[in-house]
Amino acid sequence: MDMIKSRVHRTLKPLEGFKPIEQLKDSIVQYIEQEAECKGEVFGVYYNVPDQLTDAIVVTRKGIFVISQDDKAENFFVDYADISSIESPWPIAPPDRLEGAKKGRRDTMIKLHLTNGDVRVIHVYRGRVRNRESFEFLRYLNRIREYLNKR
Repeated sequence: MDMIKSRVHRTLKPLEGFKPIEQLKDSIVQYIEQEAECKGEVFGVYYNVPDQLTDAIVVTRKGIFVISQDDKAENFFVDYADISSIESPWPIAPPDRLEGAKKGRRDTMIKLHLTNGDVRVIHVYRGRVRNRESFEFLRYLNRIREYLNKR
């Protein structure tokens, strides 16, 4: 098993929001393969909304394909090799100590800084406050980036 597929299996597969390609309906697989055309082998989908491709993240061998949460924003693809740094979703203070509307919300956001200077933001909403799935997704992206930088 290659490194990227292994990381998907070990890090993302246990997440509640992640479904491997083998568990997806044929119509969803067709849509994903058509939308994420030429982006490498598809390993699965991280669903922010259960079983809906709204605001979903398609995980492929070459990168991640983010399906927008609304019709106004565009879907986008981020190649793993184009990620120069990743900004952690950790809140400034533990979520139970934050006050106001931001309480516990910043920990769903992962900022991807790209080699061309662009910044892409992805959200991983599922999981409880102290066990946000965003932290596991962040760990997955960091491990892939480390692996590609060593090659």
